Amino acid sequence: MTQENQTYEQEQKKLIRLIKAVVPEVKIYLYGSRAKGTYRRTSDFDIALDMGKKMDKLDLFEIKNVLEATNMPYRFDVIDLHNIDPEFKKSIERYMIPWMD
Repeated sequence: MTQENQTYEQEQKKLIRLIKAVVPEVKIYLYGSRAKGTYRRTSDFDIALDMGKKMDKLDLFEIKNVLEATNMPYRFDVIDLHNIDPEFKKSIERYMIPWMD
């Protein structure tokens, strides 16, 4: 495993822990360039959350704040899968990959 892959895995685990600290039962998915494998080192993290229903807006806001407060040099785009346009949801579902710690 390369140093870059090891760092990425450590960052991924940290992000999962931070999200689960706010909402333990949420399912976390990665979508966008990082899910497709076309990302650059500085690409943002596109994260989709699934509670099985619409998320509480305060929880989503807290997750976004917690992620932005990390010392990671990335932007984070966090969405609730049950509160997005159906066409957008369809377009990202093809490339979504589950994130597990």
